[in-house]
Amino acid sequence: MRPPAYLTAAILAMALCIGWLNHRRLEEAQEDLARFAHEVDQREGITSRQLAGLDRNQKRPRPNSLETIKSLVHDCLNFQAGIKPTGMKGESPEEALFYFGYHLQEMVKPLDAEALKMFMAQILEEAEISDAIRQEAITAAFYCLATKSPQTTLDMIGSVASLFKGDRRVYEMVGKPISELADTDPMAALEWILKNSGGPVEFNREQMSHILIRRVARYDPKLAFQIFDKVGFEDIQGGLGAMTENLRTTDQKVALVIAAREYSAVASDDPDRKNVTQAIIRGIAGTYAYGSFNTAREWYESSELSTDEFSDMLRSIGYSHLVSRETGQWLEYLQQKLPAGEATILTRHWMDQWTLDDYEAAGKWLATAAEGPMKNIATKAYAQRIYKYQPETAMQWILMMPPCEQRDSALNEIYLNWPKTDAAGKDAFAKKHGIPE
Repeated sequence: MRPPAYLTAAILAMALCIGWLNHRRLEEAQEDLARFAHEVDQREGITSRQLAGLDRNQKRPRPNSLETIKSLVHDCLNFQAGIKPTGMKGESPEEALFYFGYHLQEMVKPLDAEALKMFMAQILEEAEISDAIRQEAITAAFYCLATKSPQTTLDMIGSVASLFKGDRRVYEMVGKPISELADTDPMAALEWILKNSGGPVEFNREQMSHILIRRVARYDPKLAFQIFDKVGFEDIQGGLGAMTENLRTTDQKVALVIAAREYSAVASDDPDRKNVTQAIIRGIAGTYAYGSFNTAREWYESSELSTDEFSDMLRSIGYSHLVSRETGQWLEYLQQKLPAGEATILTRHWMDQWTLDDYEAAGKWLATAAEGPMKNIATKAYAQRIYKYQPETAMQWILMMPPCEQRDSALNEIYLNWPKTDAAGKDAFAKKHGIPE
């Protein structure tokens, strides 16, 4: 689907404004990139001669050649001159720039880390390239470099920060390498976040920490809690919620609950730690919203949730997270897990809402539900909801209940709400059902 023209126009306009602000930013970026590239290469054991290819006559033994880099730079100049790559979409200038960015991302994928740095250096050095195209090229290179050498990407991003002042693309330019590094060296990613927060690279510290902790929680929840402490989230619930967002398997979710309990137990008198397990359980419960009863039940039972934890979890997700085809299963299951009083409250509320949303499905389930107190509670809620529209059907449901509190209560409520203009009908109803006047 083609992106809306207003979106691509807004992106281009923002990029053009950034590039126009000060040509000195480009000069600073060139100087910073060269310095950062040299520092990274020293760490990785790459000589500056190998990196920069300053000997233009030296033939490189691999396809990441200077000629390849020059060809990509030439593509940028051609695009600026109105010559689009073959088959590229984009009718308006804004759309064309949008798709050219994707084109560049595909073209730089085969390049290794060294070649990508060479490409960025060439893009920065080429004075004829507009700032808008320069930003697209740098962004494409950074996205690609992030997957191949995330630490290098983070080390070098400061060198182009001045080109992206106020640009939302910085979120991805920082977030991508943080996400990649989270799987291989999460503490290095954390160190970069803490060290560079508030510096020349404009990023939100807590957002980047969310990306990091979200990935780490999948494979090492104990380490995720260590990172949680070191970050010192202002939004504690947001930090805890991030841990639950990318969990894929029941084992991962059970492991996070166990880690949360251990974390809370370290300082049980600390109110913040005391509520950590509750927040984690609520967050994981939310991942089962909208249709996943069987897998949710597997997690509940594997995590050995206490009655209080299970009750709190159900209250937190609420009826709004259920789907019609599974509501009956939930109603049956909560009868097994909750004390009678709490089960009654939830059954009454969920059955009322289910009837309001899908009375046919609710009625079909009710017809096959096992006899007992839970069915009586559900029947009363169902009959009360449909009585206004289908009084005869509602009465049939009420009278199908065995003599019990729910049956008597339903009949009494109908009697109390009988139209005042029909006194004779009200008296007849009371006599028929043994309701004292």
